[in-house]
Amino acid sequence: MLLPGALTAFAIGLCGATYFAKHGAPDIRLTAPNAMARWHRLRPVLKIHDNTGRILPWLDSITYVPEFVGSAKTLSVPTDSVGTRTYASCPKDGNCRWDSPFATPRAIAVLFPDQVFQVVVRADDTYVGYLQEMLGTPFLMTPRRLPEGHQADLRLGTDCASLAAYGRRRMGETIPYKGPTGLLDHLAAVPEGQMRAGDILHYGAQVQIVFEDRGHIGHPDGEDLVIESWHPFPRIVRQDSSGWEGHGFRVMRFRGDSGSR
Repeated sequence: MLLPGALTAFAIGLCGATYFAKHGAPDIRLTAPNAMARWHRLRPVLKIHDNTGRILPWLDSITYVPEFVGSAKTLSVPTDSVGTRTYASCPKDGNCRWDSPFATPRAIAVLFPDQVFQVVVRADDTYVGYLQEMLGTPFLMTPRRLPEGHQADLRLGTDCASLAAYGRRRMGETIPYKGPTGLLDHLAAVPEGQMRAGDILHYGAQVQIVFEDRGHIGHPDGEDLVIESWHPFPRIVRQDSSGWEGHGFRVMRFRGDSGSR
């Protein structure tokens, strides 16, 4: 479900219990189905998850580690940091499935929409603003489609190319999830000296998105900040410490991009 431009929005159904908000919006209040509940934040282990290691439909499971955050009917979640966070409630007394670490490749906010809540905070309504929704999620080599939706659309994690596509999809565009080579079908070369935030650095086997043009403005250099999904999680780093410094790349831009960062 795409909700571009909304200050704060709530979606339930195919996306499960998911709250979308812009950075700095009022706190999001999550409500448990029980009169009094225990709340946990479910933190995914930020390591490399590889869906290519075996024959489909095998998927690598993501491990979640619960962190107890309080007991109450409602939980107030601030929007002072960007990224995706997952919270779960259970009755205050009795057994709780979220008391101990567990692993699954599935979208638990869809499977348990009355208990699990996904809070998704973006920086703003620009391309790189939406990309920051993926901060706090793990690296998934070749995210796959689940019965409940694509793992990237569900913000379970991304690899480099699916991160680049995710931001455009959140802006309402119909960019398919492909590998770095397939992504070239939707990109065009950027003229010399015209690089800007939101452009793609395409290395062949890897892509990065220009987060902030620093140093020699309009030209790529090591001082530029890039956002990339690389081992073991999406992150914002200087290009010269991204793990791909010294490799050749082309500066590309999504076709039809009219200047959105």
